[in-house]
Amino acid sequence: MKNKAFVLICLLTCLYVSGCYQWALRKITINTEPANAKVWQIDPVTQNSIFLGMTPVKEQSVKVLEGFSYTGKSPEDRQLLSSKIGMVHVKIQKDGHKEYEGNLATNPDFTARHTITLEKQ
Repeated sequence: MKNKAFVLICLLTCLYVSGCYQWALRKITINTEPANAKVWQIDPVTQNSIFLGMTPVKEQSVKVLEGFSYTGKSPEDRQLLSSKIGMVHVKIQKDGHKEYEGNLATNPDFTARHTITLEKQ
């Protein structure tokens, strides 16, 4: 019984300190003008990047923040996380063009399609 109570206390402490995030897999298609650009997804919590491939990226599954419960964050951090719910944060690079970084909308019911026009440097 003591072990169960200890584990529960540790779990609740961990959730309070690190937060609790709800994730979903959604599909996205990304085209660029011009094509053959490198695309990375940036995790909204850890800021780690995952290479999605070269454009066109078609019917790619991406991890999307659906919600969170976080009492250890400032109001500003909670607002920033809230702005990323349902979005996929991407970085797109192609030699000779300015880097694109931004949030693209996703949809739980169908593949979201986006075309990004890259500016020349």
